[in-house]
Amino acid sequence: MRKNLAKFSSKFSGLSILPMAIIMSSMLVLTACAGEDSAPISGEVAGTAPGAATTTPTDGEIHPMVMAFMTWVLPTGTQQVQNAMNEILIPRYGMEVELLIMDIASYQQNMRLLLTAGEQVDILGTVSVGYVHLQQQGFLLDLEANNLLANFGPNIVEAVGGWEIVDGARIGGTLFGIPTNCDHASGRGGFVVGSQFLEGIGFPLPEPNNEVIHISLAEFENILVQLNAAFPELETIRPVIPGNFGHFFTVDFLGEQPFGVLMNPANDLTVTNFFESPEFYDFVSMTHRWNQAGFISGDAAADDTPVSALVMAGRLMSYFTAGKPGIVQQESNMTGMPVTVFQTGPDFMASNAAARFPWAIPITTASPERAMTLLNAMYSDAELANLLIWGIEGVHYEVQPSGHIDFPTGVDAQNSGWLNNVAWSLPNQFITHVWAGDDLDLYDQLRDFNASAQQSKAFGFLFDPSGVQNEIAAVTNAYDELIASLGLGMVEPSVGIATLNERLAAAGINRIIEEKQSQLDTWAAAVGIN
Repeated sequence: MRKNLAKFSSKFSGLSILPMAIIMSSMLVLTACAGEDSAPISGEVAGTAPGAATTTPTDGEIHPMVMAFMTWVLPTGTQQVQNAMNEILIPRYGMEVELLIMDIASYQQNMRLLLTAGEQVDILGTVSVGYVHLQQQGFLLDLEANNLLANFGPNIVEAVGGWEIVDGARIGGTLFGIPTNCDHASGRGGFVVGSQFLEGIGFPLPEPNNEVIHISLAEFENILVQLNAAFPELETIRPVIPGNFGHFFTVDFLGEQPFGVLMNPANDLTVTNFFESPEFYDFVSMTHRWNQAGFISGDAAADDTPVSALVMAGRLMSYFTAGKPGIVQQESNMTGMPVTVFQTGPDFMASNAAARFPWAIPITTASPERAMTLLNAMYSDAELANLLIWGIEGVHYEVQPSGHIDFPTGVDAQNSGWLNNVAWSLPNQFITHVWAGDDLDLYDQLRDFNASAQQSKAFGFLFDPSGVQNEIAAVTNAYDELIASLGLGMVEPSVGIATLNERLAAAGINRIIEEKQSQLDTWAAAVGIN
């Protein structure tokens, strides 16, 4: 089995090295294709019960499979967890998995190179690499072709909450990915602050401090002023640009990029230019004010270190996030310290919420049938899901008398080796343990959170960018060149925004807006939305 690519990645340098054969294959632009082992498998698929028995494929072979996904901080315990998963996968499913884990800085480039080169990848998470982009490049299989989902993924639809959620991941009516079980909604205008810094300015922390604190943006800005005065040697806040940029606004981007948006998404299907809006001007003015006040590091634009790692290293006090049930514990795990989460906007579910980062089967799989069987296991087998998300009991966590899990004695976020900080991006966290600090009914809370959030009128619409690919490429280039300096407050707002809009207009953003509006109108008429 190919050496784990994670060993070639470096989170802190942002660099990664690919095997030379892959690089050469990519340079030659070889056509990606399925592996030789593509014959259908036989046998039953395991159900939802931990330890449920399944019939081993009749050929008696153990089939190597590759599961790829990104994380913020590369784990050191990958081989350990992989071995433990294979102790289940081999007898139960007749397959052996390789976990191909990369840091987010390298995942997008490396995955596209791997798929272009025809390297075996059987199932993959689409965070950062782009679900719609992968489909448009022809890298993803139709999951319903030849009854693939029905025959080899019988537990998946029920596991993710029914067809309404699954259908939200369709592109042009075709299903290329399965939504993860996570917070499809997001609390807009969220911020994470290290609790020790809040204590340092005398901010009264709630007890227990495991709920999002709802305040106004002006109130939060006042907290930043106090933090900066009390800890001038630290960076006060780091906007995640573009990263969590979209979670700040109650705006529907109608896809992965903000090139034509719904500014009043709960009520109005009119597509407009977000960068000409008062909301965007106010945001840039805010970050410019923060920059001028010394809240944001002058090196922020050139530093791709994850903000959670900056907090863990003692260099940063706060950063942007999206609110949800469990966010406090999630961010505490990521930063290795207690944190407090504030939210200044409403809970909102965008049009593409179910299709933000589905799990998919690429055309380079060795066997679509086995790949779907593996996906089915990840969505429905609690033993595998717990290993993937939390690691090995007694090594990476232990079960508490309360029913929660927590670190074993002597283990913490820094030395765990498998502190998973991307449970939301993995297939099904809802069938796994709950970490100490969260309520035991966390997953019920997340389901209720999704159900109660303000929903975009366009929920279920997925934009097909194939007709404006040239414009998107040109607009993206202009956007990428300018957005960091604007979002980090490094340029005067009126001048910077005017320059951005001139560049976007010249690159073709109005053509993209027209195409989005046309597709949205067609979709709305088809589903009966006025």
